[in-house]
Amino acid sequence: MKKTVLWILCAALVLCLCACGASKTASEPAPNLEPLAPVTPDPAIEAASAADAEVLRAEEPPASATDASVDAEALAAAESCVGRSLEELYAAVGEPTGETRYAASCLEENAEDGMLFYDDLGFYVWTVRNADGETVHAVYPL
Repeated sequence: MKKTVLWILCAALVLCLCACGASKTASEPAPNLEPLAPVTPDPAIEAASAADAEVLRAEEPPASATDASVDAEALAAAESCVGRSLEELYAAVGEPTGETRYAASCLEENAEDGMLFYDDLGFYVWTVRNADGETVHAVYPL
């Protein structure tokens, strides 16, 4: 009796394993290869985006307000140092009065980009520091 039950259980196990290994490729539907229809822009969304842009433009300070806080002489001196060493920048406008940050360079391999903030003069300087030294790349008003 025990042997009969054992044989029945073994046969059921073999049948279950065979059923699990069956291929399903015949029953899978073919993929839909129709091209997608072009999307037409919604005029309401475009109008809302334009209105948002107008609000942002209205909140920007006028150019004269931002230019007034920039020391024009110091900015011109810093701009004359573009492409030159950091020491020449320090000689022209002094050391940064604000924060200084460095990060991996997007301009050169094995280099760092630096941002030197001259808060009191109203601009910041972008530098590139590598094994040869640190060079002034650009000067931007705050």
